[in-house]
Amino acid sequence: MKTVSLHDLKERLTLMGCAHEENAETGGWRQSDQQLGEVWAYIEPIMGTDGYHPDDLGGGMSARKGYLKNRPAARYRVVVRSHVDLKPVVEFEWKRADGNKRLLVVEEPYLVQSKNYWCVRTVEQNES
Repeated sequence: MKTVSLHDLKERLTLMGCAHEENAETGGWRQSDQQLGEVWAYIEPIMGTDGYHPDDLGGGMSARKGYLKNRPAARYRVVVRSHVDLKPVVEFEWKRADGNKRLLVVEEPYLVQSKNYWCVRTVEQNES
């Protein structure tokens, strides 16, 4: 992964989480999307066929040997500043000139570059 600076955070993302709303008619609940805010991010496509690179935590070997839950191969690496709380985030809405994309989080975020940035791997919504 390249060294990221503030000048690299050029992509606008909406952080999306899940809201659970009670349904009075059925007595249950339903899940809906909830916008948690907007951030600037660096988004890097991952070109490997398995979605892992040697510098990624755990790497492809741990997922292929049963140590980690099998997940879809990541296609994008998203980097945001570390003051952003990514724990409730389940997906990002990537605002692009050619239309918005939904990126689903496939792994827990981890801190990089002296804990200045969060990094998380994602897939496009239609790939999951």
